Amino acid sequence: YRQVGDWTVEAWTELTGDMNAYNDACSGGFTSAGTDGWSPTEEELPGEDYVNKGAALTSDGSETFYLLKGRKSPQIYVFGEELDEPEVAGVVPEDEKRIGHGTQLVYLDGKLYILKANKSLELHVFDPIADEWLRLADMPAGNSDKAPKKGAALVAADGKLYVLKGNKTNELYCYDPIENTWQALAEMPMGDEGKAAKGGAALATNGTRLFALKGNRTLEFYTYDIGTDVWQRLADIPANRVKDGACLTVMGDYVYATVGGGKMDFYAFDLLSNVWSQLDEVPREPDGRKVKYGASMVNIDGTLIFLKGKKSTLLYAYEPPVADGGQVRLPRDGQTAKPVGAGDFRATVAPNPAANDVRVSFANARAQEARVSV
Repeated sequence: YRQVGDWTVEAWTELTGDMNAYNDACSGGFTSAGTDGWSPTEEELPGEDYVNKGAALTSDGSETFYLLKGRKSPQIYVFGEELDEPEVAGVVPEDEKRIGHGTQLVYLDGKLYILKANKSLELHVFDPIADEWLRLADMPAGNSDKAPKKGAALVAADGKLYVLKGNKTNELYCYDPIENTWQALAEMPMGDEGKAAKGGAALATNGTRLFALKGNRTLEFYTYDIGTDVWQRLADIPANRVKDGACLTVMGDYVYATVGGGKMDFYAFDLLSNVWSQLDEVPREPDGRKVKYGASMVNIDGTLIFLKGKKSTLLYAYEPPVADGGQVRLPRDGQTAKPVGAGDFRATVAPNPAANDVRVSFANARAQEARVSV
């Protein structure tokens, strides 16, 4: 995924009235073996239609990953280490509704699941081996009587699917593939701005917890405990806003995030210390595109593969900086919070240090009375 190989560099200056032009240029060469940071892939994305609303990436947990380019391009492409070029794995059925805003793609137990969204409640599954699509139970309309659209997000954990509906709701659902049933879970908190999840909402998981950006121009960042059905607010992402194109991926002890809305900002959240760090920006070149709707990110064996969204033509790879001993080491210069706990009770105070306002959020696994003194 990196642009490795032999490279030639030429540099020069141009000065008005220079009498010694012969020494104004120099050239040299070097060999790139790949380093940490960002690098674009060499091949352009397959297919004729450009990346659009509903684009998505997902991985099977190895070095194979899948790409859906979004609206007007229902083909799902498969990329793999043993493939000379990407191939079409399947084509999303669009008999009732086309893919669009909020469409999500996730891999689970050998199959690809598609949440159609775009004001549709459809859920489909594709078996690549049998080359067969099956429509599953529709997602519930819920108390809001809405279908997922902008801000819809989907992850797989512990053999099930978890869906944040978005579309100006805070609804969270769990889908059981064995039973083909849906279950409503605790809703994401409204937060101090009283907003629901919309464009820019995103989910990621480490297998036992979900991590969520609310989007909708807020900076709110949460974790959801799958075992206890409890939400907890974490340190806000230190950005100006979160809009369409925001996405999350967990890798090791970090959650990596973009904020969308044409911003190239890139962040990492330390799960152990509840600290955000701002990293090198997503590069604008060589395709010249910004991070907008349709952006998606996936972890491929320690490398983040990133799709910038709207009209992008390349995939980008990000290699986290690794210190001696193989551990990722990031600067801790972002907004911070200090977790404290006793038994089943855990609380977070953020930001720390604080001025004027401070937020105390807590989760009590035993659902018993608790007192917090600050």
